[in-house]
Amino acid sequence: MIRLSLGKLSRNSFSVPKVRSLHSSSAFLTKERQFNQPLPEDVVPEYGGIASMIRLPIQQGNPDGLDACFVGIPMDHGTSWRSGTRHGPASIRQHSSLIGPYSRVTGAAPFQSMQVADIGDAPVNPFDLQKALDNITGFYNKILEKDCIPLGM
Repeated sequence: MIRLSLGKLSRNSFSVPKVRSLHSSSAFLTKERQFNQPLPEDVVPEYGGIASMIRLPIQQGNPDGLDACFVGIPMDHGTSWRSGTRHGPASIRQHSSLIGPYSRVTGAAPFQSMQVADIGDAPVNPFDLQKALDNITGFYNKILEKDCIPLGM
């Protein structure tokens, strides 16, 4: 199933968008579908609002209608030294607010051809490693059943 999803991803062509359309407050609109866009700075400043990956909309635990989704795995179970990776997803989200809707280097503009959102964190049991792994596996299976590509952090 992952290969099918990655094949779907590779078929999408990315192009450099018109800069004007990216700085407007409205989302990119196509004839068929409206795609999620990061919040523009003139609506909510980079340092404001609820932290989501690249300032995309949040669909808490719901991959419905998405081509790809960001999902956090806040876990550092089994670590005997230097724990703290459980804070990784929150920190990545916070720092991703500086990422724009397209790459100025490569010209890739994935938000013009894919529906993407942040669906929050996978449920993790902080007291039982095996249950935590089972919860994460179940959460990912739910995402893959919807033909959505999970982008884990």
